[in-house]
Amino acid sequence: MAVKIVNDTSDPFLPNVRLVQVASEMRGLATDSNDINANGMLDQNEVMWGNTVGPRNEDANMNGVADAGEDLNGNGKLDRDLGLKSIELGLGSSNLELEVSPFSIGDIAVPFVIRRVDSSKDGLGTVLITDVSGNVTSAPIGLVSSTIIRNVHVKETLARGNIELDRRSFTTPPTELHEYPDRYEIEWFYPVASALSDLDLSYEVTFINPAPGETRVVGRQLVLEYEDAGGSPVSYVIGPQSVEVLRTALEMTAVLDKARYMVGESASLLVTLKNLGLVKLHGGGPVCVQLRDKEGVPLGGWKSLTVGAMNAGDVMSLTPLFDLSSYMIGSYDMHVVLAAGVCGADGAYKTIVVPFEVADKPGTVSVSSGLKLDGVFYQSSDRVLADTTVHNQLTRGMADGYSMRVQIVRPDSTIMSPQTKPVPNLVPLNQWAETYRFRLKNEVPGVYTVVSQLLDRNSNVVETRSSKFSVLPSSQTGFGLTGVPDAAPVSVPAGAPVLLTGAIHNRGNESLAGLPLTLHVINSSTDEEVVHFDLNAPALAVGAKHEFEQNWPTTGRVGDVYLAVLSVAVGTERLALASSSFALAAAKVCNTPQLGSIKPVLNAPLQTVVSSEALVVSGMGGECEAPIRVSEGSYSINNGPFTAATSTVKDGDRVVVRMQTPGDPSASASLTVTIGSVSRAFSVTTQAQPGTCGRANTIRFEPLRKQPRGRNVLSNSVVVGGLGAGCSVIASVQGGYIKVVRAGRLVALAAKVSARTVNIAASDRIPPGFSKGSVTVQDGDEITLLQKTSALASAESSIALVLADSIVPWVVSTAESDTNEPQPVPTLNELALILLALLLGVSGFALRPMRY
Repeated sequence: MAVKIVNDTSDPFLPNVRLVQVASEMRGLATDSNDINANGMLDQNEVMWGNTVGPRNEDANMNGVADAGEDLNGNGKLDRDLGLKSIELGLGSSNLELEVSPFSIGDIAVPFVIRRVDSSKDGLGTVLITDVSGNVTSAPIGLVSSTIIRNVHVKETLARGNIELDRRSFTTPPTELHEYPDRYEIEWFYPVASALSDLDLSYEVTFINPAPGETRVVGRQLVLEYEDAGGSPVSYVIGPQSVEVLRTALEMTAVLDKARYMVGESASLLVTLKNLGLVKLHGGGPVCVQLRDKEGVPLGGWKSLTVGAMNAGDVMSLTPLFDLSSYMIGSYDMHVVLAAGVCGADGAYKTIVVPFEVADKPGTVSVSSGLKLDGVFYQSSDRVLADTTVHNQLTRGMADGYSMRVQIVRPDSTIMSPQTKPVPNLVPLNQWAETYRFRLKNEVPGVYTVVSQLLDRNSNVVETRSSKFSVLPSSQTGFGLTGVPDAAPVSVPAGAPVLLTGAIHNRGNESLAGLPLTLHVINSSTDEEVVHFDLNAPALAVGAKHEFEQNWPTTGRVGDVYLAVLSVAVGTERLALASSSFALAAAKVCNTPQLGSIKPVLNAPLQTVVSSEALVVSGMGGECEAPIRVSEGSYSINNGPFTAATSTVKDGDRVVVRMQTPGDPSASASLTVTIGSVSRAFSVTTQAQPGTCGRANTIRFEPLRKQPRGRNVLSNSVVVGGLGAGCSVIASVQGGYIKVVRAGRLVALAAKVSARTVNIAASDRIPPGFSKGSVTVQDGDEITLLQKTSALASAESSIALVLADSIVPWVVSTAESDTNEPQPVPTLNELALILLALLLGVSGFALRPMRY
C-alpha cells in the first residue's frame, strides 16, 4: 500500500551506545543513527541507510511505499530516527556521576563520561539512552578497583501472607519481580560487582492487621549467587527472617546526669523519645517516673511527663529534675515507664530502671570532666569544636572503663550527631583531653546546647556538663550569600559597552527580603569607584537565586583594568561577595556585518530537524566580533555543537541554523538569526498532502536602512514553496517592480510595456526582467522586487508582494541628510519626451534605453 512518509512519534529503532574504559573513567558515545556500533564512522553493514551517517529509515529502498517487511512497528507509517532526547544514570546506580556534553534534543550523536564519586569505592549501575520517540537502550557500568565478581544474582523469596509489598519503595529497582498467591520472588542482577560495591537493595513492606508483640516471618529465603575471580560459581543461602511488631511506635531511652550524688543535690534525668512510625503521632502515652529503693518500695508517687505530637522520625527530649535533699545515703533506682494509659496501670509499653547512689563523699575512684567550646556565636554551616577533659582526682587508684559522649541539642530538642569516644585508663591525678568536631549543616537561627556525658563501663552517666552557643541568622551576618559577577568581553575597546552579568544565591539559613545589592566598577590602579549600579534583589527563599545584567559604556584610557565587584548591605555593614576583572583595549573600528540570505527549505518531511545552508559572516573587519542569537531553534558556528545560547562571531565564521519542521502538510515555520544589528530569516515548508495544493510558504523581505535617496534598490530573493507538485498561484507587486526566475530562466510577466521606454538618469534605470505585471508562480520559483527610494532624507517607503491571498511588505528607508550626497538628476517621463520631440519637429525616432 502507498503510505505518506510522515515520521511517527514512535520509530522502531533503538538508540545505540559504545563504552570504552580509559583509566578510572568510562567514556561513551550515544547515537540514534545508522552508526549502530557508535564508532563514529560507517561500517560495511551500516550503509543500507545511506552513504553518510544519518537517521535510519524504514523505507529501505527509498521509494516512498511501505513494501513488505518495511513497516517494522506496524503503525502504517514509514518512520525514521528522530535523534536523542536524554542520557542519564539508571535508578540504583551507586557511586557514579555522569557528565554529558552539551547537546540539543534531536542530535544524532552525543559523547559522555562516567566517573566514580568516591574513588576509594567501586561504582556500579547502568546508563540509559533515550531517543525522541521514547526508545530506551541501557548498558551496565562497572568501575571497580578490588577483586571483581561477575554475574551476581540476589534472589529473595518474600512471604505474602498478611504482608503487602510496596512496589514503589525499591531503592534499587529489581531486575525481575514475580507475584504468586503465597509469595513474592524478587531478583537483582549485576554483571559486575566487587568487595567495595555499595549496593542498597532495601524496600518496604506493610503488615496487614499486625498485633502488638507479634513475630511474623517476612523473608523466607535469600540466595546470593555469583562467579568468583576464577570463574567458579559461588552460592550462599540465608534462611527465614522474622520481624517483631512493636507494641508502640515510640522508642525510649533514659539516663541520669550522674551515677553518684552528694547529699542535697538534684538529679537530672534525660528521656529521649523517637517516633519510629511512618505517620504522625498525636500524643503518645505519658512517660511516668518513680523513685524506689533497692527493695522496689516506691518512695513517692509517679511523676507524669506529657508527650506531645510527633511527626514520623521526630526525636523529643524530656529533662525533668528530681530533688534528692530528703534522701538518705544509699542506693536507689529510678523507674522510667512508657505507659499505655495512666501512670501506675498495667500494660506499660516499656520500662527502664536507672540505678544511682546518694553519698556523703566521693567514691573510691573519683573522676571529673570538663567542657569548653571554641566560640559563642557561629554561622549556620560553621565547624563547632568541643574540648572535653576527664580528670582522675585521686592520688591512688586507676580510673578505667570510662567513655565520653558529646551531642548537640537543637532549639527544637532534636539531637544532632552524638559522638562517643573511649577514655583511656588514667593513672592517679592524670588527665585526658579530646576535641569533638561537629559540622553544622545550614542550621536554623537559635540557641543550641552542647551536652557532654561521662559514662562508666555500664553506660551509666557519671557526670553531665553543658555549654550553649548561638547560630546567627543570615540577615545579620550575610553568611550563605554567594555572588557570581562576570564581564563580557574581558578585553573591551575603550568607549565600547561591557555587559556585566551575574547572580546572587541564598544558601543561608533563612529567607531574605529586599537585599540592597550593588554592582561596583572600580579602577584597579587607583582603587577608586568609577560607577555603581543599585540592583535590589527580590525576596529570596533559602536556596533561591536571582540573576541580573547591566550594560556600562566604558570610560577611561587604553590599558586600564577594572574590577566588577558585587556587594550586599547586611545590617550596618556592606559585604563584598565576589569580583571579576576586565581591561580597556584600543578602540576597534567595526563595520556592520555583511550577510547573504538563507535559502528556505521546501517540501520538507513532517516533524524532522532540518538545517540551513551555511551563512558566511563578513565585512566587520579586523578582530571585530558581533553577538549572535536565534529567535527559535539553534545554531552552529564552524561545524561546532548546536546551541540556542547567545555567543559571538567574527569575519569568516560559517553559521548554520536548524529547526524542527511542523507536523502538518503545507505548513511553514521560521526562525530569525540576528548577528549584530543584521537579521536573516530561515523558513521551512513541509510537503503538501499528495493530490492537494497547499499554501505558499512564509517569506520575508529584509528591510534596507540608510539607502541613498532617489535610487533604485533590489530586495533579497525569496523562493516559493509549499504549494505542492503541479500547483501554482498568481504573484504581483504593489508600487514597484517584480522579477521571477524559474530554473535559471526569466518567467514572462503579463504586463503592458511601452514601446517608448526611456531611461534618462542612472537612478531610473530598470534592470532587465523587472516589470509591473503579474505572473503565475510555482514551487522553486525565485522572486526579486525593485523599488525607488524616497527623494527625502530619513524617509521610509514600501512596496508589497501579493502572493495569492497573502501580502508581504518590503520597507526601505533613506539615510540622514548629507550635503555631500549627490542629488538625483531630474528625469522626464515618457509623455514629456514625446511632446518635446513633436515641438522640435522630430518624428519617427526611438531613444534606446541604456543598459543597467
